[in-house]
Amino acid sequence: MRFEDAVAAIPWRCARLKQLEITTTDMTVPELHPSCRTGFMFDTTDAPPRNTAIKSRSHRLKQLYQQLGSLVELTHIDLRTTLIENAGYLMANDPKVHRRTNFSAMLNWDDAADGTIKGAAGYLHLLGDLTKLRDLQGSVSATTKVTKVAKSWPEARWMADLWSNLEVAEFLEAAEEPRREFLWLQSQSKGGKLTVPVPQV
Repeated sequence: MRFEDAVAAIPWRCARLKQLEITTTDMTVPELHPSCRTGFMFDTTDAPPRNTAIKSRSHRLKQLYQQLGSLVELTHIDLRTTLIENAGYLMANDPKVHRRTNFSAMLNWDDAADGTIKGAAGYLHLLGDLTKLRDLQGSVSATTKVTKVAKSWPEARWMADLWSNLEVAEFLEAAEEPRREFLWLQSQSKGGKLTVPVPQV
């Protein structure tokens, strides 16, 4: 579905939903994000100036995360982005195309609120009521250019406290070496069950 369709104008009514899988298709645009690995962007062919587009994107992303955070019975989330190039070619033949980008700041600590580090905005706190979450899949890679820097110890400690039931989190590719914070997060999970790499296709 288009991202705009995923962001409802009114609160979602499916409050008891336990499994949620969403794939959105209007994503990264090369002239704004040439690497296609630095975060979520809109298809802005007819977009307003960059600053206005970014503010609009941030507002709608926050709406989406608030809606996700209200589904307190969720145990499984699979949230994916699918890239579209300028020509409109959907890169659907790559089974891991959704791993090339993330939903911006969804799993990042809100540095802007406490003034630490670089004051980067984050929305992880909006998902704090999802204490039953066991499975987190999709566009949640910790190895894009942004998340390599932005996703670190504050996020790991937060997840250990509030997502103690987490058993699967697709933060890494199967061949990637876990960073120290992810090894620690695994050790803090109930029974040490948490796995963070994506299964090989």
